[in-house]
Amino acid sequence: MLGPLPRRHRTLLVLVAVAAGVAAGLLASAASAVPVVLPTGLAAGIAVGMLAAVVLLHDPHHHR
Repeated sequence: MLGPLPRRHRTLLVLVAVAAGVAAGLLASAASAVPVVLPTGLAAGIAVGMLAAVVLLHDPHHHR
């Protein structure tokens, strides 16, 4: 958790986390010789990036 951030910084953090996840997924799937793996790597990268963004921005002590 990175603490309370302004909206612009949270948005930037989500975009960077998703982009890093997509890049990692594409890189991992490009190493495979099976062409069907590319969309799977892309989907996995998006999922991992979104999960990383949630973990980074989640405040366990914030109650509404």
